[in-house]
Amino acid sequence: MKKSIAVAFLGMKVGVILLACLVCLQEARAGFERRDQGARPIGMGGAFVALADNVWAITFNPAGLSRLRGDEISAFYSPQPFGLTELSLASFAYVHPTSRGSFGLLVNRFGFDLYREVSGIFSYANSYQDVFSFGFNMTYNSLAIKNYGSASVVGIDVGLLATVTRGLRWGFFAADINAPSIGQGREKLPQVYSSGLSYSPVEGLLLGMDVVKDVRYPTLIRGGIEYQVVDAVSLRAGFGSNPTKFSSGVGIHYSLVHFDYAMTTHPDLGLSHQFSVTVDLKGLD
Repeated sequence: MKKSIAVAFLGMKVGVILLACLVCLQEARAGFERRDQGARPIGMGGAFVALADNVWAITFNPAGLSRLRGDEISAFYSPQPFGLTELSLASFAYVHPTSRGSFGLLVNRFGFDLYREVSGIFSYANSYQDVFSFGFNMTYNSLAIKNYGSASVVGIDVGLLATVTRGLRWGFFAADINAPSIGQGREKLPQVYSSGLSYSPVEGLLLGMDVVKDVRYPTLIRGGIEYQVVDAVSLRAGFGSNPTKFSSGVGIHYSLVHFDYAMTTHPDLGLSHQFSVTVDLKGLD
């Protein structure tokens, strides 16, 4: 009896994992999908291409790294997307601004023992009088599937950021512009183009809107808002389309440390929770 229950439970869990994977593939249609990282931008619905003002700009628009004024180091963890530890994502990022531009590094790991994606990103960004910025990523992607071997490939991303008027910025990001493919089947990694605006009408209030296009699939719209309630607390909310998603989050800042939490909904798979801890080292100067 106990054995039957255990087998049934295992079957249900495998079924849920497969459902989650199918939904993720329906959205991304390839390995190494562009998974949002950083609880702050996720809390704003991922509308971060033109904002791009912290270390997680590496994954949204590396051009934004040129606007940072000091070193930042951050860890991000999504422990149970849709309630499944098998889809967990962990990332570690660091950025170091210099007089010759800003340099960034990011390492992330997605999946579990049977299916594992690991990526390492090197970023560089520079700007002209803080009005126009450019940046790029060079990403090493490694995929391992148990009993099927492993494969790797290098992708290149580029980003642009411009100040239009006071409080208004425009951003552009192109992912995997070299059209990399991986494995014996030569599966292409998703080429994704994003463009957006961020606007701060008053101090403490940020608005963002992005248009995201995978070259093979329908256009996505993302929007988000962040409001600084007091110096130490910020509240966030956002949305996305195809499928319709909503997000919310909170940021708590104390001294050099920033703690961020985000919650996202999915119409089929429910809630996911994400966490980030960031240390802003410019406060040590």
